[in-house]
Amino acid sequence: MPHSTKPPATVTNADTFFLSAANEEDLLRMVVRQMQEATLQLDTDGTVLCVNTAAEGLLGKDASHFVGRPWQQWLSSPWKEQLEAIFAQQNNKLNHQIIEPTEMTVTFGDRDILPVNLSMSFIPAKTACFLVNLQDLSRHKDEVNELFRLASTDSLTGLANRRTFLDVLEQQWQSYTAKRRPVSAIMIDVDHFKTFNDCYGHINGDKCLQRIAREISQALPDKECLAARYGGEEFTALLPGYNRQQAQSVAHLIRQRINALDFAAAGLGCDVRVSVSQGIATEVNGQFRTAEALLFAADTALYRAKAEGRDRINLSC
Repeated sequence: MPHSTKPPATVTNADTFFLSAANEEDLLRMVVRQMQEATLQLDTDGTVLCVNTAAEGLLGKDASHFVGRPWQQWLSSPWKEQLEAIFAQQNNKLNHQIIEPTEMTVTFGDRDILPVNLSMSFIPAKTACFLVNLQDLSRHKDEVNELFRLASTDSLTGLANRRTFLDVLEQQWQSYTAKRRPVSAIMIDVDHFKTFNDCYGHINGDKCLQRIAREISQALPDKECLAARYGGEEFTALLPGYNRQQAQSVAHLIRQRINALDFAAAGLGCDVRVSVSQGIATEVNGQFRTAEALLFAADTALYRAKAEGRDRINLSC
């Protein structure tokens, strides 16, 4: 049987045309578009040349929104200026630079800010360029913020916890005393709370504390003030910028709101009432040397109020 041979494979004119057309720039853009990580290609001036599908999804805008425009215009300071300096160096033919993964923010206006981990590498091709890779940090930020919220608030009442209160007190103390402005603190203790718990149970006791916390918070005069659960049935209010008389007015409002609480809807009877005792201390003109001393004075005034019959407000000496 005669042996048949096939002629060797040949490259057609069409194949030759395809290979010559697939130049370096086209190949690089094709690679960028196929990457699963959000990636942008920039020229050495920082102008966007290509945005892949993953980057469009992350940034929430079509590639046409970016192509032909300088990438750094969407970065917040100081990263915007950092990239501008890198692009300026490239134009002066200085050493090629890269950016290791760095947390930055991409912004499309005051209300549309995206936290990202951004890295940038230099591609020394015939037509040099940069590749920018983006990793979304939004979920990570949300998780960190939630952990911070849980660590800084009291789980029962939603108010600031003791540690947060002491941190804020120290910060406000430093800020306001440096300006010779007053700082007031109110220590608040629920009267006969053990008796309330014994009579109506701990579940109703917790609900009572939640309602008291809400009344204290709503009685505060502005957002600079802070209400906190100091421990057990004890609360505290920080009033930076408020003098003794103003703090006393706030304490009277807290007393009125808590005295007016109605527990009939909770099935505890129309005659059930709660009250609080309060102690106030105010730093003005160097009366107290430290924030701790201010708090101690307010606490001392509180216990004098309890010793004098409860449901009253006492000022520090």
